[in-house]
Amino acid sequence: MELQEDDDNVMEEIKKNEEEGDANILDTGRLFVRNLPYTCTEEDLTKLFQPFGPISEVHIPIDKQSKKIKGFAYVLFLMPEHAVNIFLFKILFYFILFRF
Repeated sequence: MELQEDDDNVMEEIKKNEEEGDANILDTGRLFVRNLPYTCTEEDLTKLFQPFGPISEVHIPIDKQSKKIKGFAYVLFLMPEHAVNIFLFKILFYFILFRF
């Protein structure tokens, strides 16, 4: 898995994901990860998400002009259930963090 050039459909996909919400995680097994530092690599994301299940692909779009990452990525899991588990874990974490 290596950093890939951004295609014209990335912004369209982001808008589509925001409109559809997170209901399609179970269908696709794909997570949208944002607010990444510009130093983040595919290896970093793989190490972070691998404990939750096997990863099929990590895509970090790169700005064509600056050649830096755009600050977001897509992580595709082999089994969609693993992506859902991470999403639910995130919700539980925020609930515990802000509840107490």
